[in-house]
Amino acid sequence: MKQIFFITLFLAFGFITAQAQTVITGTVKNKQGVPMTATITVQRMGTKAISGFASTDKDGNYKITYKGSGDSLLVTVRGLTVETTVRRVPNRSATIDFKAAEKVNKLKEVHVTASPVRRRGDTLTYAVSVFTGQGDRTIEDVMKKMPGIKVSSSGTISYNGKNINKFYIEDLDMLEGRYAIASRNIEAKDVASVQVYENHQPIKAETMFSDQAAINLKLKDSAKGIWNAKALAGIGYKPTLWNAELTAMHFARNRQHISLYKGNNTGYTADEELRQQRGYDGGVTFPYTGSMLSVSQPGMPNVDKKRYTDNRTNSVSVNQLVKVAKTELTANINFYNERLDKEGYSSSTQYLPDGSTPLIVEETMPNVSKENNLDVSLRMMKNENTYYFRNKLDIKSSWNHTYTDVLSESNRLAGENAIHQYLDRPYFYIANKLNMLKRTGKHAFRVQFKADYNDRPHELRISPAYYINADSLETLSQEVAQKEANATLSTSYGIRLGNFSLNYTPQVHINLRKLASGLSGTGRDSQWFPAADSLRNDLWYNTYQAGVDQEYIYLKNKTVRIRLLIPTYFSLITDNDRLAGNTVKHKRWIVSPSLTADYSFSPSFKALLDGKYRRSYGNLNDAYNGYILQSYRNLLRNTADKLLESSSGSGGLSLEYRDAIRMFFINAGGVYQHHRNNLLYGYDYNGIMGTKTTIDRPTDADSYTLYASASKAFTFWHTKIEASANMSQGKSELLLQDEVQPYHTKTYSADASINTTPCRFFNLAYQFSWMKSRQWTTHGNEEPPLMRSHSHEGQVWLFPTEMLSINFRVDYQYYNNAGNSNMAFADATLRYRHQQTEWELECSNLFNAKQYVSTIHSGMGTYINRYELRPLSFLLKVRFKLK
Repeated sequence: MKQIFFITLFLAFGFITAQAQTVITGTVKNKQGVPMTATITVQRMGTKAISGFASTDKDGNYKITYKGSGDSLLVTVRGLTVETTVRRVPNRSATIDFKAAEKVNKLKEVHVTASPVRRRGDTLTYAVSVFTGQGDRTIEDVMKKMPGIKVSSSGTISYNGKNINKFYIEDLDMLEGRYAIASRNIEAKDVASVQVYENHQPIKAETMFSDQAAINLKLKDSAKGIWNAKALAGIGYKPTLWNAELTAMHFARNRQHISLYKGNNTGYTADEELRQQRGYDGGVTFPYTGSMLSVSQPGMPNVDKKRYTDNRTNSVSVNQLVKVAKTELTANINFYNERLDKEGYSSSTQYLPDGSTPLIVEETMPNVSKENNLDVSLRMMKNENTYYFRNKLDIKSSWNHTYTDVLSESNRLAGENAIHQYLDRPYFYIANKLNMLKRTGKHAFRVQFKADYNDRPHELRISPAYYINADSLETLSQEVAQKEANATLSTSYGIRLGNFSLNYTPQVHINLRKLASGLSGTGRDSQWFPAADSLRNDLWYNTYQAGVDQEYIYLKNKTVRIRLLIPTYFSLITDNDRLAGNTVKHKRWIVSPSLTADYSFSPSFKALLDGKYRRSYGNLNDAYNGYILQSYRNLLRNTADKLLESSSGSGGLSLEYRDAIRMFFINAGGVYQHHRNNLLYGYDYNGIMGTKTTIDRPTDADSYTLYASASKAFTFWHTKIEASANMSQGKSELLLQDEVQPYHTKTYSADASINTTPCRFFNLAYQFSWMKSRQWTTHGNEEPPLMRSHSHEGQVWLFPTEMLSINFRVDYQYYNNAGNSNMAFADATLRYRHQQTEWELECSNLFNAKQYVSTIHSGMGTYINRYELRPLSFLLKVRFKLK
């Protein structure tokens, strides 16, 4: 009986439920009977809530169900091409057909604003369109506005206080550190986004972590797979000015190309754009291309080189990357030819510890330098998660010479002395570097081989030379020939054990260095005087090392990262003085441990700790005994018959905060360094000649630095604010006139900048720098004055129309102890764009400033430098697209 009761109750309940559902079916067609695409909604009469919806199928049929109470329902038909129709029907199942009128419904305009910065894991993506203004042409102009990214005046890019270690275009590294070629020539309108790869390790199979970042340019689809060629031509006055540029670019999925020619005499030199940036690709060691010899010229002023350099520059750069399967083939050829003319004045005051009259030398010196530099690089690379192969061939050559006619006047010599100096400094370098890494499961195997050779046969000629020997010498000729060969072979084995990685790298290194020099002279009667033995050097200085690098790495969920490196080597140094006919051998063990660690409190906040200890023995420049005339009033010689031994230790702690959403970046920390030498070097002055001296005495140097920097961007007014502060203090020793002087330095500096665009018609950029420094000796007769300086650089962009841009720039500098404490420069630019052509009128040095003067205190000396500046000039340029 109970079973019959529950069955009856269940059927009754189902019947009631079925009765509570209203099912409405039908069709939606136009007046011609053609089915229409539409959306149908149902709602109870008197409410706004939609209780059901459906869409028509291809035949215009629909079916919609309503579950609820109420006497009447509203059924509504909507669509992009359907006029909205509403019908009131009873709340019961029925078939309702609609014959709707056709109507195009316009959607309301919707503005979508891209997020300025997005984060995904260790990748930050900056939307270029958000940061680009009307006055920005290249991607470098835009990157200067991005928070966390800083671009120096020389083109070096850093992220949150550290130089980047890679610069990619579509994840391909074509330029091998010469990324200014891309950042200063790729137009901002062709780039969709700039990506920052934090903690970037360029070798995918490598276990070693990195705290540096990389930059990757993501191009727009419209800039891919096409040739983009542009040209520039310019002419101006004063003097007669010219400027010419030609660039060609092509970016495809597996092929990239950039070629450019640039020539001008407007003050823009080629060395910055074609320079390989330091700190790139894990801090690659650069070959030394300098000289032991030099000619006199004023110190580098703290202004743009274009303001004081008269130049004639021609540069060519050709860069090609081809990717075949997973192998990248890259070729880079860079060449520039320059003539640089500079004219200046220098006054140096060298204070002497014995209380005698200071040595004062005043020099007026027009300087001419002719430079030719060729750099060729060929590379093959395969970079996979388990396999890495890279072979690179570098060839560098230069044939440069510099000459200057110095008008010298000193309190140690009577009258003015005209001295001609000529320096010939050619250079040749060739190197090949092979690196292979194979990872199999937990095991890794690596082989590296590096070999290089360089040759630097330099010559310095001085005439007349009566300030050294008034009776006989008319001309001095100093020749210095240096040759160096290096070879390094290493193989390594690594294993990964959970969070730990262990790598052991046996290594053999050979360094062979030869120094041959001679100081000869010519008398007033053209008689040649060969170099005496005391004025010659013939030295082979070789170093042989064998040992092992021990590397221990601990990684835990990207929270804790620790790396301990312990290079341990046995070093054999042979000093073969062929003039003296003797060879000295030195045997030493070298252990140089280093520790790097960081801890991430969150994805945005981490602390970094690093410390290292280095020990080194010997150096060719500290081993020769014959005199070398470094410049017309400096003689070099080593007087201590002892091997140089150096040791240094440093430790640093820093905090980094990176909030991509709020566009806020902070980097702060401190560094302490200690250095110790067993020999102390200095100078003795006799007349105007300074001679290098050496004493057998240990000497220590200590320094510490505190720093902080912050970068913040705001969406309103498209504003970026940056600020930094630095404090450093050091203590060391100076050797002057055979007397040791404790030497102290203390420097404070601060920088701040803002870039803002309050409206479409206006952009403002302002940068402020301040510095206060003091350098003194404990036993000095006079305490050098406190040096204070500050500079202000401001520029305003005005945009009356989308085609017209007007720029004003003012640079003001103050030095408290300079002869001219206040210096100001101004420039203006008028730019008009019409379709694919851009006209630009550039006006430089509007105030027609004549000279730049700076004062520097260093050691126990004061140095005043003055440069003659380029006059007020005008340059009209036209930039146009060829393809």
